[in-house]
Amino acid sequence: MESFNMQLMSVFDWLLRTTLQAALLFCLIMVIKLIVRGRLPIRWHYCLWLLLLIRMASPWLPESRISIFNRVPRTIQHGGIIESLSQPIDARGMGFYMRGGIVEQQKTKSEAAIVKFAKILPLLWLAGCAALAVYVGACNFRLWWLVTRERPLTDQKILDLLEDCKAEMGIRNILGIVTTDKVRSAALFGFVRPRLLLPAGMVQTLSRQELRYVFLHELGHLRRRDIYVGWLMSLLQVLHWFNPFVWLAFYRMQSDRELACDALVLSYTRSGESKEYGRTIVRLLERFSYPQRLPSMAGISENKSQLKRRIKMIANYRKNTRTHWAGGMLLLAALACVVLTNAYVAKADITFGIPANLGPIINSPHSDFPDSFSSDGLEMYFDSNRMGGKWDSYDIYVSRRTTTDDAWGTPVELGPPINSASVDACAIISTDGLSLYFASLNRVGGYGSLDTWVVTRATVSDPWGEPSNLGPTINTSQDEVATSISSDGLVLYFLRKPPPNGPGDIYMSRRPTTNDAWGESVKLGPTVNSSYDDNYACISPNGLLLFFSSNRPGGFGSMDLWVTTRAAISEPWGTPVNLGPEINSSGFDAGPVMSPDGLSLYFGSERPGGSLGGDDIWQAKILPVVDFNGDGKVDLKDFRRLAQYWGQNEPSCDIAPLPSGDGIVDEKDLNLFAEHFLKELQPVAHWMLDETEGEIAEDSFGNNDGVLNGNPVWQPSGGAIGGALQLDGVDDYVSTAFGFDSSRASFSAFAWVKGGTPGQAIISQTGASDGRNSKPASAWLQADSSYGRLITRLMHPPFDPLLSETVITDGQWHHVGLVYDFDGLRRHLYVDGAEVARDNNAVGGVDSNGSLYFGGGQMLEPGSFFSGLIDDVRIYDEVLSAEEVADLAR
Repeated sequence: MESFNMQLMSVFDWLLRTTLQAALLFCLIMVIKLIVRGRLPIRWHYCLWLLLLIRMASPWLPESRISIFNRVPRTIQHGGIIESLSQPIDARGMGFYMRGGIVEQQKTKSEAAIVKFAKILPLLWLAGCAALAVYVGACNFRLWWLVTRERPLTDQKILDLLEDCKAEMGIRNILGIVTTDKVRSAALFGFVRPRLLLPAGMVQTLSRQELRYVFLHELGHLRRRDIYVGWLMSLLQVLHWFNPFVWLAFYRMQSDRELACDALVLSYTRSGESKEYGRTIVRLLERFSYPQRLPSMAGISENKSQLKRRIKMIANYRKNTRTHWAGGMLLLAALACVVLTNAYVAKADITFGIPANLGPIINSPHSDFPDSFSSDGLEMYFDSNRMGGKWDSYDIYVSRRTTTDDAWGTPVELGPPINSASVDACAIISTDGLSLYFASLNRVGGYGSLDTWVVTRATVSDPWGEPSNLGPTINTSQDEVATSISSDGLVLYFLRKPPPNGPGDIYMSRRPTTNDAWGESVKLGPTVNSSYDDNYACISPNGLLLFFSSNRPGGFGSMDLWVTTRAAISEPWGTPVNLGPEINSSGFDAGPVMSPDGLSLYFGSERPGGSLGGDDIWQAKILPVVDFNGDGKVDLKDFRRLAQYWGQNEPSCDIAPLPSGDGIVDEKDLNLFAEHFLKELQPVAHWMLDETEGEIAEDSFGNNDGVLNGNPVWQPSGGAIGGALQLDGVDDYVSTAFGFDSSRASFSAFAWVKGGTPGQAIISQTGASDGRNSKPASAWLQADSSYGRLITRLMHPPFDPLLSETVITDGQWHHVGLVYDFDGLRRHLYVDGAEVARDNNAVGGVDSNGSLYFGGGQMLEPGSFFSGLIDDVRIYDEVLSAEEVADLAR
């Protein structure tokens, strides 16, 4: 029952959002009709209402920057109204987790009453829908029951008249005539095989010409398919029975429908017949009352209150010109663009830092994959085949640390009853730390070869109990592997695939409470799943991002990491996006796992270079994009935009907690913005070269200290900024462990230099090899061998070097720099804050992730060693603008 209530609340919340949008759209249509009035043909007036029907009947519509709903509150755009009201005050707006901790406050009786009423409101709506649906269905069934027992009209003259009218309007449908005392006005009735109902006495009362007008009108309804539209209106009216705007809108729509049908009939009549047609309408209203409104009926004399408007339209009827038609079509198309689209939501974006290998303490010479983290981030569960190196030797391990700033400790194998003699992997720890889900191969009591099991414990200090199979709602004869569980413990995501290596799909299962069993499994659908192998899904803490692995087209290697997002828990998942070359490599990348604080993404990878074994565990920082206005820089304009939406649900500024915010712009977003605003121009590596002694050049921003080779001399003073390092041009240079693959991301490199001669190197990158592919070395910054002009040989070969005309070996201090724009595929050279050269054609795609030398060529060849002073070497993992480069050179 609880599960039904949850689903019902989600449906009702969507309906409430739709009904509010429908009310706004009704007001807009009425304003437009008032403005255009006689300038727009009546049939186009009716078409305006069709936009309302489409809006109300569509479960999904695209976002647009020109949508009229950009002007309405976010709650109307994205819903969550009833869901928020049905929660206690201290829990509203939390999603899956608390925003600011547990707020201790006493709930008043009125608050409790609101919460209780909000929970029963969907049930009241459902009861109203059921009652109205039964009433409409019963009335329609009763009329159908009575009409089917009436004998059809056999008067050949009347039937011939009907056939003449059908031929005149180009209608071929079979249509019978039934005279009955169950209706009081002519009406078209039926859905599959409609009938023309005539009230008793109408055939005898009306003249042949008047009957012709009646027939033409009803055939007009048939040609315009008004019965089908009437059924859709009735269905929507049942769903929105509580909204008076919907009732009023459909009343006006039915009135315009009759006028549009009159206009269609008049388009088939001869000149001068409009007056006779109008008199017929008047006579019908005088002699026959309007019919009962049913979805399966379309009559001719709907309501006497509309008579004046209807007769006026008939008397002034003019056939549409091309200008009228074009104007109506243009208006309808323009309105469709603004009302049949949802509000554009500029979502706060994220990017990733350079992936780092977790090192030999965690990774082994064999394969290691991350599984999950404890809620405090102090335990990491992962699986590894380090003990045997074979597929069937995977076991589950745990590594611990004292604080989140500490390194991970030595892994411990969990042992029995969790690990067995076969495969045990993919351990998912619950938020409370009391349940551990894992996959096990051929364990006794399973349903297939690879099933998902769970073990529990009373407290986090107790040992794990015996494993239990999750049962047939999750496990089948196929392989099932649980990969992620929501923060509230109510949604389980898992992989299902045919054994042994069939393409997988991502499934989910829900349960009302953590004490209930898991419900039936549901496939996530074609938006997320593809015809390829989709697996190992990981849900973010707020439930709005789903990371997963896939080998679908559009990737960079044999398996890539992807992410799909949604605006709210009740919204569908969006189109998946590849995480890009910063994360994905040319190898195998899979098994994404997010840290509980949302600051890091862990994954398994066998990427070329840097791996210790087959598959290693890697970590990439999750970084928010704080350029809110998209002008390419982070400044006070972005701060003002954040302040503009303070306290509101503005996704473009809602960056905290990572990765996708919490639904409100508040101090957490401000703190994260300030942190990155202050770091925006901070390098990823910075060798100040201000030491006075020793053989180490300290990296003040990272762990890539340089080592002095040869006999360089520290110069405590006389540098461009503080001290500097004197190199002799013979064998002096600095080697670092810092490496950067420019084929996958942008970067900027700068240094101050004084002296040097043509051909000498300032910053060089060594070559590298992963055992299969060689990665070339290159000189990032160098004085050319002819005149001492600044040159870069980055990605040479196959691309030509980029040569400037600026000499840097004149014995003066110069600030030199190389900026590589990965998005634009261009190299830029700077001297003393000014751009001196740039590529005209695209340059990119050359792998080069070796370490860096300062003052020596990439091969340390004679003649490449720098003779002079080098100072303040900086590396940035972004493109610095011309203004920012100029600031560095000052």
